Amino acid sequence: MLNTSSDHSPDLSKGRGLARMNPMQRIIVLAILLGVTVGSVQARLGETEKQSEERYGLPTAQAPSPGADKTIVYNKDGLRITGEFVKGKCQCISYTIPDDKLSKQRIDLILQAEGGNSWATFPGGKSSEQTTEYVRSDRQAIAVRQRTYYNFLPVTVFTFQLNEWTKLHDQAIKDQAAAKKAAEQAAEHERLKKLGKEL
Repeated sequence: MLNTSSDHSPDLSKGRGLARMNPMQRIIVLAILLGVTVGSVQARLGETEKQSEERYGLPTAQAPSPGADKTIVYNKDGLRITGEFVKGKCQCISYTIPDDKLSKQRIDLILQAEGGNSWATFPGGKSSEQTTEYVRSDRQAIAVRQRTYYNFLPVTVFTFQLNEWTKLHDQAIKDQAAAKKAAEQAAEHERLKKLGKEL
């Protein structure tokens, strides 16, 4: 029979329980708490818009973006999450984290959510207090951590992108430029056609 008396179970309701736990119990409780609070805001590269919406709720903003079909912004648990979608899949995602919500555990959980424990600093890449570049061990994605300001507040921005993002991004920009040129040529053709009828 399981003994649930206060002699053997920590009293978390009075704020003293964590201090009375053995180290292994503390690690388990903290891992569960961090997983619940931080894990719920992690996106995944390659997810669809629907999966992203299920993960963080309705978007707070949406806009076209050069090189992406859509840029969708979410706000969840104090984080601003921006996804760049190409052909229905998230190819690039950024987390903007206010410095007062930044911790090593949160950084580790974000890196883990986007590729497990397989991130390493990019060989020959930038690595400073302001900017760090990472590469995923499968070489299919890169990440950049950058300290900056958002709405005059210090923040850290993590941007993750799949390697195919660059190719898709560049192709989308070429396609947009070609469509614009074709529309301009069609408009000019119509203008000249009208002008020819008037003469």
